[in-house]
Amino acid sequence: MGEPTKHEREGSGSALARWVALFQLDRTLLFALSSRVWQAASGPITIALVIHFLSGAEQGVYYSLVSIVGVQAFFELGLLNVLISQAGHAQAAVQADGPTDSAAERLRQLVRSSRRWFAVAAVLYAVAAWVFGTGVFGHSDAPSGWEPALALVVPMSAASLALSPVLALLEGIGQRQYVYGLRLLQMMAGSVAVWLALWMGLGLYALVAATAVQAICLLIASARLKRELPRTDAVHVGAIATDENLDDPEVFRWTRDVLPLQWRVAVISAAYHFATQLFPLILMTYHGSVASGRLGMTLTVTTAIQMLALSWVQTKYSVAARHHGAGAREVAGEMWRRTAVISGIVLAAGFLVLAAIIPALGWIRPSLPQRFIEPGQVLWLGLGALANHGVALQSFYVLSRGGRPFLVASLIGLLTCGFGVWAAGYAFGTTGIVVAYAAAMTLVFLPLHTWVYFQFRR
Repeated sequence: MGEPTKHEREGSGSALARWVALFQLDRTLLFALSSRVWQAASGPITIALVIHFLSGAEQGVYYSLVSIVGVQAFFELGLLNVLISQAGHAQAAVQADGPTDSAAERLRQLVRSSRRWFAVAAVLYAVAAWVFGTGVFGHSDAPSGWEPALALVVPMSAASLALSPVLALLEGIGQRQYVYGLRLLQMMAGSVAVWLALWMGLGLYALVAATAVQAICLLIASARLKRELPRTDAVHVGAIATDENLDDPEVFRWTRDVLPLQWRVAVISAAYHFATQLFPLILMTYHGSVASGRLGMTLTVTTAIQMLALSWVQTKYSVAARHHGAGAREVAGEMWRRTAVISGIVLAAGFLVLAAIIPALGWIRPSLPQRFIEPGQVLWLGLGALANHGVALQSFYVLSRGGRPFLVASLIGLLTCGFGVWAAGYAFGTTGIVVAYAAAMTLVFLPLHTWVYFQFRR
């Protein structure tokens, strides 16, 4: 065969460009997708090692510890997404006014204030996680050995929480490629640390290794943020709040610029965690560690699917915020509509594939499907996740415009879901949890949130 002609090369390049534009592909998204691909590829390895090196009861403790680490989200209180939006708007002002303007000092004030906030949140998390963990494990059939693992996991997780605003701020000021590249490295190093710890017989301490890797990566990012912040020749006193200039809109004030968004997102985030992130602990409390382990193992996979779909949303969120900060609302809206379609299709396809794969695992080893929940239960879980994803798309877009989250609609939907899941989990176990989750999300939360969202858009 001969070499392709110039016309064929141009046509091929044009077709590739169309596909890139259609799926909104850029290097940042490729890093994010690579993280999800790694999560999907490494997940089965982690699952296999957990099955091999941990008993069924230890597996329940392991995934319950994962849930306790996840309590970080309760103390983040959704502020990270607020910081991305705020930093994006502040960076747009810096680019418009120049690095010597007071806009640069506003951005630096945002960074300092967020660091103070998360330092306090980390201390509160450490206390709450220890009390919560000892309460759950102390009143369950958990095997011995959980005490020292919990004692090491909690402070490591607290350190990560204290450093967590670093990546949000970097993403907001335009360092998207660096942030998602570091997250990929963080995920890969964390997985390898868990594998090595399990292989070496360290058992539950594998999770300690993973949290230590997370904290180290955040320390590296903290140094990067310090270098990337705009430098000024002198401190712009006019950008710092004093008794004389409290009403000046050019002056940064946490109570005016962040707090009105923060407390609403915080309340919604707390309700979201209560409604969606405690499934294994419900089963551990009422139905034992084996049932908790099956759902926890499944949630490891479904969370990877959800995060894969959210890759489009998260990588475009800071871009949308900067578009809105620059006044390009139509550009942001068109990009977001395409993001919604692509990410929704990815999410639905992922749950359908998982439901088909679980029974097929019996061909490898007859006992493997018993380590997961039933395929029908996976589909119920996927229905709730799809509705949840629709709400997330609306919420991210509102935040990117600097709008306030829909507090009442969110609380009604999430509290309905949370109480329904706890009650159904107590009465009917895993089936009760997934059916209650799907029903509350599709019949209450998504319709109510969508109605308020369209009112906001009008």
